[in-house]
Amino acid sequence: MGHAWVDEGGARIVTVQGLAVVVDRPTETSRPREEFAWTEARAAVAEILLDRASRGAIMPDGGELPTVTSLADDLRLSPASVSRALRGFDGEGWTVKSGPERGSSSVRSFTDPSSMLGAWARWHASGRRSMVLAHRFIPDGDEFLRTLTTAWGDRWWALTGLRALDRRAPLMTNPTTIDLYVGRTEFNRPSLMHEMLAAADLREVDSGARVRILEADAFLERLTPKADAVREVSDVRLFGDLLSDGVRGEDAAEHLRRERIGF
Repeated sequence: MGHAWVDEGGARIVTVQGLAVVVDRPTETSRPREEFAWTEARAAVAEILLDRASRGAIMPDGGELPTVTSLADDLRLSPASVSRALRGFDGEGWTVKSGPERGSSSVRSFTDPSSMLGAWARWHASGRRSMVLAHRFIPDGDEFLRTLTTAWGDRWWALTGLRALDRRAPLMTNPTTIDLYVGRTEFNRPSLMHEMLAAADLREVDSGARVRILEADAFLERLTPKADAVREVSDVRLFGDLLSDGVRGEDAAEHLRRERIGF
């Protein structure tokens, strides 16, 4: 036996009677693609991207996505969490990365926001919805909402559901149920929840609710458009919330998708 060396691929090579012989070449195995699973952080990254695409801030067909840093700042997430979410989206074929692996010249673009929206909405609609059922006589839903801006003062809340749909893309006449998100702190502290119900002249009921009060998730306040009067969730969040209402909400959600979201 003569000389021995290792090539760039990691194989050990020796010379035997003038012939080069490969010994112990490493087995080449491809890394299996990580199975995609939704988390609250991944869902928040998806929702903010989908919302911007629905408003034209990102072009749905090949539009360049914001940087990891800007998304992390907007959602108050770590850059590492945002990067993991985006890599997961790449793996699903919803986005694509181009340019160097790292650095300011690497960019991501949308490739299939429609499929991302469908996947996100199915995950959102399948989650458990904590809610408080309440009732009062409400002859005019819009007038009731205006009174809440005073009754609830600086408490954070936002309109969703069929009443929100009626205000931006009417489908049915005068929806009877009003769905409202409130902040986690208020929702999970009975004394605060009782105070808010009393201020709005609402009483808690077990059935026949005119108002359904939902617990906001950790990111909703950052994902909801600001408003001077009645605050309403984005079209994307509304789409997911309508799907959460089962068969009744499916037609309403598809109507919103056609009329407002566009993909």
